This record gives sequence, structure tokens and C-alpha cells, in this order.
Amino acid sequence: MRAPVLVTGVGVVTAGLAGGARALHAFLAGPRAPAGPDAPAAVTIPAGLIDEGEGRRLSRVCQLAVAAARLALADAGLADGKALGLVVGTEFGDLRSTVVFADGFLSGGPAGLSPLLFPSTVMNTMAAATTIAVGAQGRTLTLNAPAVAGELAVARAVAAVAAG
Repeated sequence: MRAPVLVTGVGVVTAGLAGGARALHAFLAGPRAPAGPDAPAAVTIPAGLIDEGEGRRLSRVCQLAVAAARLALADAGLADGKALGLVVGTEFGDLRSTVVFADGFLSGGPAGLSPLLFPSTVMNTMAAATTIAVGAQGRTLTLNAPAVAGELAVARAVAAVAAG
């Protein structure tokens, strides 16, 4: 028999919502606006979640992952992430960085490749950056799967917690 697992903190950063469990519940309980020209076009990270140095150093998708993790820690009432393990599900990883990296090669050959950009093209960059930013010392895992990466990440995290 598996031990029960309780989610104690939620962090969401999307174009339509940024916050913890309370914000997510309010969003899910509210009316649904149709997607279209009036839908939010960009994700805004709430102030104070990403400092200036992180803003320069981290890719956009890593900034979103770090912000969501910090919201989840705050939502759970945890001061730091030392006891935290992290499971990230992604279908493409940091696609924007990968495209820019590839475009550098296509336009300038090997000399057009950026060694500073390369780390952001690796699939587990979001998990690694988030682990470092919140000081997590537990397991860190990145799952890559078309269409169901997020769901698989939640299932794997639940299984890891239940297993101790």
C-alpha cells in the first residue's frame, strides 16, 4: 500500500495567471474567456520572484520555472527548498534558445555558435536552474514526452514522495 501524498504548495506562472493555490482555485472557479485577440499575449513574472542577475543570466523559460517554484515554496510555507526534490515535464525544453543557437550556426557556421547560449539548449536546463535558484537538495528529474510531459512529471513526483 502506498503512502498518501498531499500537495502543500502550488506555483503557476502563465499568461493568464501567476500565483499559488488560492490564485489557481479562483482562476478555475471563474468564467472562461475565449482565447483570441483579447487573450493575454505575454507571461508577466510577478515582481520580486526573479532578481536582476537572474534576469540577465537565465533564459526566459528558466525564469518562468524559477518563479513558479518560488511561488510553490511560498504557498507551502517553506522558507527554502533544501528538502525539495524537483520533477519537470517538458515537450521541447527551451525551444527559444535552441532556435537562436541553431540560427547562429545557420547564419555564421561554427563561429556563429554561442557558448553562452548552448547550456540553455539542453533539455534539463529548467530543472537545473530551478534547483540551484531555490537550493533544492533532493532528486531532480526532467521528463520529456510529447503531449503528456506535465502529467508524467506530477505522477513521477507523487510516486517519489510516496516511496519516501
